[in-house]
Amino acid sequence: MATGGFFDDDNVPPWDTWVGQFREDPEMPQQSQDYIISWVPPVFVEAVARGIQANPEYCIQWLEDSTTLMAQRLKDLR
Repeated sequence: MATGGFFDDDNVPPWDTWVGQFREDPEMPQQSQDYIISWVPPVFVEAVARGIQANPEYCIQWLEDSTTLMAQRLKDLR
């Protein structure tokens, strides 16, 4: 496993690293996209980077590469 177990078999990070679980458009749940924003402890950054590259579903990405509404809001806080 590329991440040394950081992500589980469903590509979910450990629950205690979650910043939050979000829904892109709560008014239209049939068209929404649910996602988790997670903090990656520094010791896991390289392993997570390998996991992102190895992920065949392309469902994991760095916040800086995300185009979700919450990612934009967080980027605007910088």
